[in-house]
Amino acid sequence: MKIKNLILVSTLILIISAWSCGDKKSKTEKQDEHLIEIALNIANYSNDYIVATCNEQVDTVKVGEDGKYLYSTFLGQDSYLEIKIGRKRVLIYTKPKAEMQIEVDVQDFHNSLKFSGDYAEINNYLAKQSKLLFDAKPASENFIYAGDYSTFSNSFKKYDDESKNNLNKFVEANPNFEDFVILEKERQKLINTILYLSYYSPLVYTEQSDEALENEINSLINSTDKNNPKLLCLRIFYEYAETLIPYKLNLKYREAGIENIDDAEYINDYFDLIGELFSESEVYEAVFYSGLKSFIMYYGTESVSEQFSKYEDFSMNREHLSELNKIFAEYDKLKPGKPSIDWEFPDKDGKIYSSKDFAGKYIYIDVWASWCGPCVRESKFYKEIATKFKGKNIAFVSISVDENKDEWTNFIGNENNNIVNLWAGGWNNDLCNFFKINSIPRFILIDKNGLIINANASNPSGDIEEVLNNLDL
Repeated sequence: MKIKNLILVSTLILIISAWSCGDKKSKTEKQDEHLIEIALNIANYSNDYIVATCNEQVDTVKVGEDGKYLYSTFLGQDSYLEIKIGRKRVLIYTKPKAEMQIEVDVQDFHNSLKFSGDYAEINNYLAKQSKLLFDAKPASENFIYAGDYSTFSNSFKKYDDESKNNLNKFVEANPNFEDFVILEKERQKLINTILYLSYYSPLVYTEQSDEALENEINSLINSTDKNNPKLLCLRIFYEYAETLIPYKLNLKYREAGIENIDDAEYINDYFDLIGELFSESEVYEAVFYSGLKSFIMYYGTESVSEQFSKYEDFSMNREHLSELNKIFAEYDKLKPGKPSIDWEFPDKDGKIYSSKDFAGKYIYIDVWASWCGPCVRESKFYKEIATKFKGKNIAFVSISVDENKDEWTNFIGNENNNIVNLWAGGWNNDLCNFFKINSIPRFILIDKNGLIINANASNPSGDIEEVLNNLDL
């Protein structure tokens, strides 16, 4: 495996402490005192459901007869939870017995998001910080994809100064939320570290590598309280861990003069480093578990079977162990040599294509979306590979999960490039469900008999050309 910045972009489960209470009250009273209720009024939203994540539980909340969404759950202590509205996420801080209301217009999401009820001050502050980060456009050439450090530094400083200013104003106006402020300062450190690592990690092996900048990044990393179990309630903490670990590994490989490493060795090094960086037992277990799920999502269960055995030996978390056992059973059908699923999708003119239309051919599938930056960057390489193998016994099928068809058709235009462009219209379809696709881009390689060669095939920018050259095309 070519050494690179392996930032695993995925939807990771929030970990928060289970709720508990004394023995003197009835079960109903115990539940009532830990119940939280959140009512949402969402304008210009076409779906009839939202998704809420709390206490390792993911709930789908259907719209009520009054057109509003009511989410309720039990919570044992103050924590964060998340509600996903389409592709947008709302971070919420709450405590047991809280009741709050949310107003938002999907067409003007960040400007319209407003909280009322319990802890409205905190959550309106969080909404303001979320808008600030969104407006900063971190995934742009003026920020983490900047061509030089000066450009990145200017964008980061502007964001960081305003973020700190927002927090200072909040503290001045709300002096009684000390516990929240402590946690919020740590959350901001996690975000800042991720931004720096996202910018610098791809430069570790280039002439742009900078010892002074690496020292600055190390100071940021050391400033985070990464062994604090209270941070496990934050999704951003897992993104921090899965950005930090590859960065540290790449530094290690650079110092050792290693430019290439096989997948098995990389995975072993990755999980060994978890133990070095996250020494607190609860945090170590959570990050290890999260890492297992991420690697399974990208590389399948076979890649981490040895690490899973190690996890079984030390983990006392029965729920995590049970879930991983279920995942291993589900992913068994995605192993090489297993039959792929039949699927069908329309092209931009409405013509339906089915997997059966490519019978007798190899198929290299690209699952992507026009709004996905990494997908767009890979599309150039996908076109190049498709052109190189034109006339060979292989079909290149690009399947978009864009919900908005116009955005997809506008992006692809009238290009062909030996590619069959199809539209899935979202994530909920046979292909995505069968292959458990919850992050993109995702590439799948099927043989001419309809059997899986690799459910997580190499990217076009990687070594896929070498793989295809070894097939009987």
